[in-house]
Amino acid sequence: MQNASGSWLFFPDFTAGSPYQDHLAAALAPHGWMVRAGDIAAALQAGRDGPAVFHIGWEQPVYQGAATETAALARIDDFLHALDAFRRADGTVVWSIHNQRPHEERFPAVNDFMQQALAKRADIVHVHNREGGVHAASLGVPSASIVLSRHPSYSACYPDDVTDAAGRAYLDLEPDAIVFAFFGAMRGYKGLSRLMRAFDVVSAGLPAARLVIAGRSGQPTAIRMLTPDPRLRILPRDIADAEIQYVMHAADCVVLPYEAILTSGVVALAQGFGRPVIVPDLPSMVEEVLDGVDGFLFEAGNDEALQDVLRRAAAALPRVRGRMRVAARAAIAGRTFPGLAAALANAARTRLPLRRAA
Repeated sequence: MQNASGSWLFFPDFTAGSPYQDHLAAALAPHGWMVRAGDIAAALQAGRDGPAVFHIGWEQPVYQGAATETAALARIDDFLHALDAFRRADGTVVWSIHNQRPHEERFPAVNDFMQQALAKRADIVHVHNREGGVHAASLGVPSASIVLSRHPSYSACYPDDVTDAAGRAYLDLEPDAIVFAFFGAMRGYKGLSRLMRAFDVVSAGLPAARLVIAGRSGQPTAIRMLTPDPRLRILPRDIADAEIQYVMHAADCVVLPYEAILTSGVVALAQGFGRPVIVPDLPSMVEEVLDGVDGFLFEAGNDEALQDVLRRAAAALPRVRGRMRVAARAAIAGRTFPGLAAALANAARTRLPLRRAA
């Protein structure tokens, strides 16, 4: 371990819902950082004891729960005053941009104001892809402050010791079925309703097609059925870490028909399990998937294009399944949490005081 670098505080604490922060924290420790979750008050206290980094991962929790736009702006104002005090004490602000906009957005102008304020204050802005860098630049972030480090693989985060046959048996799926899987919280921007409509059309001419839908349901009406459907396997709940591998190994493809997306942890998850993904041709997804090689692309927002790509994938998979699975793993090989930690730790160690509060 290097000599102690100081305190590195994550905000907000999302460790209960994702392994991202825990694994990044573990990877930062060898660089000498004492890593923990903490709010801006904790960061101010840590800064009094030595060098401190305040790492903002998601912005919305600053004002989440505010009843009105005015109340949201008041919470942001208090947060920014404290953040400015932290910076005046020579604290370092790291901001990881995961999303361009909140997934469930109540106050669009508030989000814009918050991101613009952080762009002026962050010493280091971490993005996962070139599209993230474009967004950061549009907010006025200098190129010298942007660190591009791709989303790490989750392959080291979850068990992966079952066979494809075990995954299918677990979900009561036929060995010769063509299995598409949707994984993750069922939120509006992920296009689940669009996928279900497309699958309904495609499966009418493809009796072997099956669709697995696994994840917490934020939109119960999106998966409401009047009668059971033997083509579907629905797990509308949080999926335990040890259970994820069964869903992934059962699937031929993971289908993510996002309406909008900047960073997708599910793409990284699927690729780590060697699963091709079907995603729209949004700029951030074009960076992740090579059509016909490690996954499939379709025209974003186009229902017929989604139907066509499901048919195309179903026809291709029996012939090229092994090659695509190898390519999917290769697409994310080398993208690790230690690699991300090294990029951020180096930037924090060598950062220039490009911006300081007035």
